[in-house]
Amino acid sequence: MSLKTAYLLEKIHSFKFTFHGSEDEDVYGVCILNYAAFPEDLPSGGTLYLAAIEEIAQFSNLSACILFIPALHLSQCYQQIIQIIIQEYKRNAALVRLYDAFSAATTLPKLVEICHQVMQNPVWFLDRTFHIISYSCPGKRRILFPEILKRKAEHLDHNPVIMNANENFPTRHLLAPIYEDGIPGGYLLVFEKDNLFSDAIDMNYAAKICNALESYKNSELLSYRSSPMEQFILNILSGNLTNSAAITQQFLHITESIT
Repeated sequence: MSLKTAYLLEKIHSFKFTFHGSEDEDVYGVCILNYAAFPEDLPSGGTLYLAAIEEIAQFSNLSACILFIPALHLSQCYQQIIQIIIQEYKRNAALVRLYDAFSAATTLPKLVEICHQVMQNPVWFLDRTFHIISYSCPGKRRILFPEILKRKAEHLDHNPVIMNANENFPTRHLLAPIYEDGIPGGYLLVFEKDNLFSDAIDMNYAAKICNALESYKNSELLSYRSSPMEQFILNILSGNLTNSAAITQQFLHITESIT
């Protein structure tokens, strides 16, 4: 997933700056412009340029994305953006390792560790009743309040959601469903502990993880799943599935798949 200029501008809010260009531009690198050594050929795609705000008049006619920063803070801002880009590359590399892990006999503790690297925050795998299967912080298993999570899961609508801190969960947390044959077979839970969430990006990574886990056939994970019909009945009995239209649709889907 590429970084957008808008995301980087959000991350460097501690600096005073003036931005010239599109906030929807994809960013893969960063470069400092110096008017005294201004290049004749300036690539315009994929690069966020930094320039001293004192030289804004010299660069204001360029079509590239340029971030104007006071000269005193130019180097510091450059280093911060580099670190953000490096972190994003690490997250993508971890996601690739997760995909590769599915082709090997990878244990659940190793999978959840890789997911921690993708999400850059502590990760828990939960079963369909919101009890812990595996987690990435040894010695820090927390009480998860399954009934509270169940109520929150009713509003997921197939998509990850980030929820605010409360008396039971002292930090913001992300909950994402892992579906099996159209029915939640488990959940991914992430706590905003090591790094602050970048909401859209973190939800995107969580969705990718869940989509990958849906097709993963590890015996450890499968042992926490039941047949589609059994899951369907359990979801009704537990109150996870109450909408009559959704019940009818899922029942028809299951019966069609086994006939």
